[in-house]
Amino acid sequence: ISGYVAGGQDMHSVANASVFFTLLGSDPDCFELKTNESGKINISLPNHSGSRDILITVDSEEDEQIQIILDDEFSLEYSDVPTSTVNYFPGRRDLIEEIMVNSQVKKSFMSAVRDALPPAEAKPGLPFYGNPDFRYLTDDYIELPNLDEFFYELVPSVMVVKARNRRFLAVLGEFSDMSIYPALVLLDYVPVLDDKTILPVSPQRINYIDVINTVYIRGNNYYGGVISMVSREGDRAGVRLPTRSLFFNYSTFSESDEIVFPDYSKTKRVDRIPDLRITLNWIPQYNISPDGGNSIEFYTSDVGGEFVIIVQGITEDGRVVRGSGEFSVQ
Repeated sequence: ISGYVAGGQDMHSVANASVFFTLLGSDPDCFELKTNESGKINISLPNHSGSRDILITVDSEEDEQIQIILDDEFSLEYSDVPTSTVNYFPGRRDLIEEIMVNSQVKKSFMSAVRDALPPAEAKPGLPFYGNPDFRYLTDDYIELPNLDEFFYELVPSVMVVKARNRRFLAVLGEFSDMSIYPALVLLDYVPVLDDKTILPVSPQRINYIDVINTVYIRGNNYYGGVISMVSREGDRAGVRLPTRSLFFNYSTFSESDEIVFPDYSKTKRVDRIPDLRITLNWIPQYNISPDGGNSIEFYTSDVGGEFVIIVQGITEDGRVVRGSGEFSVQ
C-alpha cells in the first residue's frame, strides 16, 4: 500500500508524520511507519490474504488539515498481452474435448466425495505482539466507574501521568529505558492518540486489557511498552475514531485454493459417482529425508490413459533439480 500525506490548502507534503495501519477482522494487526521528507508512505502486507478492511490513522504535530492520499490499488495502464500463435489442437482435439467434458461432469458429482473430508476448524491466533506479560479480564475484578480508576487501583504496571496540562498512560517496568519512549496504546487494535479520551470509559465495556511492560520494538519503531484494550462488543467501547482517519477496503494476496484429493481407504466409495480427475495428485511442498527414498501413495481416477509424473525441487546447496516419468491407467 503506497501513498502520501498532505496538509493545508496548498497540499504540501507532511514529513515525519506517524501513520498507523490497522487491519480489522478476525486476525487484527497494527503497523506504524513514518512519512519521509516527501510525505510518502509505503507498507507491505505479506502475511495477509483476501479482502481486508483497513483503517489508516495519522498523528502529526501540524494543526492544519491533514489528508491521506493513497495510490491506485491496481495499475491503470493498459496491458497489451500478445496472443499466442501456437495451435495446440492438431492431434489433440479428442483429448481436449474429453478434458472439457470431464471438467463439467466433475463439478456436478465431485462434491459428494469432498463432503467426506471434514473442514479444518479455524483457530484463533495470537495478537501481533504475542503473549502479553499481563492480561486483565475485567470480569475478574470489582466494578469501578472508569478506566482511570481501574488502572490506578488494579493495574500496577500502568500509571496515569499528569504533565503539561495533559494526562497520558505510561507503562512501568524494571528497565530505565521504558521512560524514553511513549507507550503504544490500542483500543480494538486502533491507536489511541489522546489517552484522555479512553480514561472515562466504563471497564464493563472492556473485555480484557493486555500489557507488555518492556520496550517493544517493531520495525523502526520503539515503544515504552504496549497497552492493548479489547472492547466487549467490538465497538471501541463507544470511543470515537481519531479525527485523522481513513477507512477503506483493500485486496491483499488472493487466497490459494486447496486441492482436496479423495482417500478411498477412509470413505465408502459410491460406484455410480464418477471420479474424472485429470490431476491425480499435487504436493506443493515436500521434504525428502536424506537417509533414503520416500514413497507417495495416491488413488487414480476413472480416467484411463497415459499420465505424467513431474518432480521439481531444490537441493541443500541451491541447485534446481527436475525429473519426470510416466505410468498407465487402464
